[in-house]
Amino acid sequence: MLIIEFLIFPYPTPGHIMPLLDLAHQLSICGLTIIVLVTPKNLSILRPLLIAHPSITPLVLPFPPHPSLPSDAKNVKDLSPAAFPAIMHFMRQLHAPIIQWFRAHPLLPVAIISDMFFGGPTN
Repeated sequence: MLIIEFLIFPYPTPGHIMPLLDLAHQLSICGLTIIVLVTPKNLSILRPLLIAHPSITPLVLPFPPHPSLPSDAKNVKDLSPAAFPAIMHFMRQLHAPIIQWFRAHPLLPVAIISDMFFGGPTN
C-alpha cells in the first residue's frame, strides 16, 4: 500500500488554522495521511479532527520563548498586533525542530502545505 503523506503547517491562530484543517479533512477523506504541525496550546483546535480521522496526526512543537512575548502566549489571537515581528521570529525558530523531525521520520511527506505567511524568501 502506498502511503501519501502531507505536512500541513498553519500560522498559529484559529483564523488560519481552521481553513487548513478543512483541507486536511478533505485530503483524509481521499485516503491520504496528514500530519498537522501545531503548538501545544493549539492542539485543542485539532482534537475533533483527530478523533474523526485517524489518518491525521499532530506534530506538536513547543512555542519557542521570545522576550517580546508573554510566556503563556501560544496563539496569535492572544497577542496584540505589535507582537507580529516576535511571532515571525518564533516561526523561524521552528526551522531546527522541523528539520530534526524530518531526519527522524521514516516516511517523508510528499508535500508541505503552509500558510501564506511562510511563503516568502524574507520569512
